[in-house]
Amino acid sequence: MKHSYSIVGLLCMIFFFAQVFGLFSASYSFNLVEINQSSDSLKQDEAQEFFGRTIKENIYFITAITTGIIIASIIILILNRFNKQRIWRIWYGFAVLFCVYITLSIFFNRSIALSFALIAMMIKLSKRHLYLLKIIIEILIYTGIAIIFSFNLTPFWAFILLLIISIYDYLAVFKLKHMITIAEFQKKTGAFSGIMIGYKDKKEMTKDYTKEDSGIKKDEEIKKGKRYKNEREIREKTAILGGGDIVFPLIYNISFFQWASLLFLSESLAFLATSIIALIQTLSIFLLLILGKQNKYYPAMPFLTASTFLGSILILALI
Repeated sequence: MKHSYSIVGLLCMIFFFAQVFGLFSASYSFNLVEINQSSDSLKQDEAQEFFGRTIKENIYFITAITTGIIIASIIILILNRFNKQRIWRIWYGFAVLFCVYITLSIFFNRSIALSFALIAMMIKLSKRHLYLLKIIIEILIYTGIAIIFSFNLTPFWAFILLLIISIYDYLAVFKLKHMITIAEFQKKTGAFSGIMIGYKDKKEMTKDYTKEDSGIKKDEEIKKGKRYKNEREIREKTAILGGGDIVFPLIYNISFFQWASLLFLSESLAFLATSIIALIQTLSIFLLLILGKQNKYYPAMPFLTASTFLGSILILALI
């Protein structure tokens, strides 16, 4: 397995909480709009906007997203090639500022949201090990990104996006391997776009004893070449979960939530149904981390896409 059960459990908890918080934020944003409109007229307007896009418009939107990801990857690889860490940190800082502002503006007025977003940016760019604060900020970032994109996609097209990203993730990790280069570069700069948890791993070491340092060990045992566990090696390790592995499932989940609440479920039931999908996605992350080997990168998106499909089929069958 890649990490201890406690670290695996922590990563899964963060993933699931990010999905639930993103859904809650999306639901809260719906309620804010309802203050100024009647529920019936609001649903009619939302449904018309949500389902009224043509196939051409959906394809164009998905193409724009994937093209943007590829261009961003190329730019980061260029920055890595010339070791331009400062440029990446500035770019990443503005992205944090914008996305956190989008999320907080749902709950607070613009001035307060901007103030907290500036503080969040400084914390994220800090090299201090403020793990809890940085994780909270990451969740705010993913929520902001997902809210921007999910309202423009129905569940069908959001799932098509998951399929495309899964293929890209597989190629980027196992074939082209540039995703590994990007992850290592971001870790080096201290501005990693994802969840990164550092911890100490203790591993049993063995040592061959000689007659002089055998102490109370019997000479007969030393002659037989027996090895004794007498030390623990303490290694610094890092558990990571890419930001895309959280935000793309969240885009689908918010889209599914909006679709279900507009068509045939109450908002609370739609929230519950989508949370079950998120729970199944979390189980796929758990299995990947348990079955994966140490010190090896794996593309999580194929697993998440498969679990998203299974979870959606299960929910539709139950409904």
